[in-house]
Parts: sequence; C-alpha cells; structure tokens
Amino acid sequence: MNISDEDFGFSLTTVTEIKKAAEIKNGDSLNAINNLLLASRKDLDTLYAMFKPFLDNLSSDPSKDVIQWDGKKRVEQISQFKMKVEKFIENSKRRGV
Repeated sequence: MNISDEDFGFSLTTVTEIKKAAEIKNGDSLNAINNLLLASRKDLDTLYAMFKPFLDNLSSDPSKDVIQWDGKKRVEQISQFKMKVEKFIENSKRRGV
C-alpha cells in the first residue's frame, strides 16, 4: 500500500460548502420545528372544539343555579368523552406532537 493512496477517511472542503451544508441542515430543522408547531396548534384547536359544546351548555342559561343531568347518562357520557380525549392524546403522541 502506498501511503499517498490513503485518505484517512476525510476529504477537504471549502468554508462555503460547509456553510451551505449547515444552512440546509438548519433549514430542515426549522421546517421540522415549524411542522411540529403547526400540528400542535391543530391539536389544541381540536381539543378546544371537543370541549366547547360542554362549556357552551354550562353557560347557556346563567339564571339557573342547578344543572340537571341524569346520573346514569352522565357517567356513561363522561366515560365516552374521556375515552375520546385519551384516544386523541395517544394519536397525537404517536404523531410526535
């Protein structure tokens, strides 16, 4: 083996090439962060939309001091809603949000 044939696993490059590679890498990172922020915003909007009907119903008639909600239906509806929220959160986690 001729020592002049060995490149030692590296090569020479220019500062301009290094800066360009860094810009591409940083741009990709910024795009990834931006996509994550957009997905997070969408998830927050979806969660708000899930809770909004409940909040609207609670505030629909402020003159009434008592909310009447059949116990059996209430437990079932709350359980279903909790499962829906938990499923939404799990799906968000899987998407990396």
